[in-house]
Amino acid sequence: MQRAIDLLEAHRDDRLRAGQAESLFHRVMWHAARNPALEQMLVALFRRLDAVRDMMMRTSEDMSYAIECHKQTRMSLMQGDSAEIDHVMDGHLGHLEQMAEEVLGRRMRRDLPSFL
Repeated sequence: MQRAIDLLEAHRDDRLRAGQAESLFHRVMWHAARNPALEQMLVALFRRLDAVRDMMMRTSEDMSYAIECHKQTRMSLMQGDSAEIDHVMDGHLGHLEQMAEEVLGRRMRRDLPSFL
């Protein structure tokens, strides 16, 4: 994961290479879970979300956020702190939701049950 973060930082001005490094981070993380069914599902889902992934890296601020989020994710995983992992993931997903709202020009549904 650290190597992927290093590549993301090194190629932050090259969208193609930065996107590859960002993908590598996720794939390494999924592989580290040692759950082949989960990894297979996430790889397939990730491929279907190409447009969303492109949207995530619109600006230098988005790139900086991605780098920091990956660093925090790696640190919380290394520490094995499930509460911190949840916190980091909630922040990450909330950020992605905010970007989707900006790009689509509409608010995401807030009336969904809390377990969804």
